Amino acid sequence: MKYLHLVLFAAILSGCHKKFTDITGTVNGFTSGTVIIKDGSGNTKFTENIDFGKFHFHKIIDSAGYYKVRIMQDSPHDTRLPGYDIYLEPGDYILTALPESAHQYPIIQSSSSIQNELSAYYAIANQKSLASAQIIEKSVLKLNSGQLSHDELLEATENLNEALAARDTAMAEALKVFVDQNLQNHVAAHIMYQLDYDASPGIYYPIYQKFSDEEKKTPEGIEEGDKFATLNKLVPGATAPPLVGNTLDGKPFDPKSIHTKVILLEFWRSDYKDCRSSHKYLNMMLHAGLENKAMGIISCSLDTDAAVWKNAVKEDGLSWTQVSDLKGDASSNMKNWQIHRVPCYFLLDGVTWKLIKPNEFTGEVNEDVTKYLQTH
Repeated sequence: MKYLHLVLFAAILSGCHKKFTDITGTVNGFTSGTVIIKDGSGNTKFTENIDFGKFHFHKIIDSAGYYKVRIMQDSPHDTRLPGYDIYLEPGDYILTALPESAHQYPIIQSSSSIQNELSAYYAIANQKSLASAQIIEKSVLKLNSGQLSHDELLEATENLNEALAARDTAMAEALKVFVDQNLQNHVAAHIMYQLDYDASPGIYYPIYQKFSDEEKKTPEGIEEGDKFATLNKLVPGATAPPLVGNTLDGKPFDPKSIHTKVILLEFWRSDYKDCRSSHKYLNMMLHAGLENKAMGIISCSLDTDAAVWKNAVKEDGLSWTQVSDLKGDASSNMKNWQIHRVPCYFLLDGVTWKLIKPNEFTGEVNEDVTKYLQTH
């Protein structure tokens, strides 16, 4: 009986130890800052101070799963990503984040096999996206300086958009390499869910098809499969979905009312800062002469209040066609066009209403319109 008590006591001690998640972190170059861990719903679970580049978590987590780690320097110009994907479960983690790689995933060594799979993917992604990450960081700092001329603002915005597009391409390439090397992995569906796969179904769908049956049956894998069934209809050359809503004068929108060879279709909301900022850029493009290249713009608002929508149009000086059904997130345009973020852009053939390019970056418009008009 004595030995049984000892065995039970040892088991209890062992069980208690395994409940803890230990994260030992190093952020070289930081004298002070904060580390925040949030759950999948965005709720803050833990915070810890960074002292002379070091931090340590010793916590009992509610449940094993995916979390976000945010590393924040005590600086108004900290440009780090808003959160790093991490899989937490009881065990030991060693996290190393370098200040010169603010837009890349930190090095994470762990006793968790799932986290190690995540780290393997991001190691590939870091390598492929290094050049674009450096341009993104420089462009963000430049745009935040508030000291740019009109031409400098245009150039910095184009550089940022091009770098963002390059990073998206690099992340997709990294996922393809990772899946090819790890066909029976347990993280591919989750990784794809974090990426902008709906912007490039032609690139991501072949990767999804290589997922194991187990990955396809996860909640994220099921949602991706369902979404690809719709996204495959939003590929270049396909007839674009209908655009539902009325124009500012209350009349139903009619695609035949647009008389340009190429259309840039924007989805936006008046209460989103990024949307309002993008209107400055669209106005700059028009004044720069894009209208002389037979390109027009249609802006489709996802607002719900007519007065608020119309006031925003007036404030932003939008001279092109405006459309809205004033149903917000319940708009059929959300589903038909697979809108999951705003602002969002599509390039259309104004004559045939066929898709030229879905999920267009504004910085790519000039070149893409020119190329399309030369070949059509």
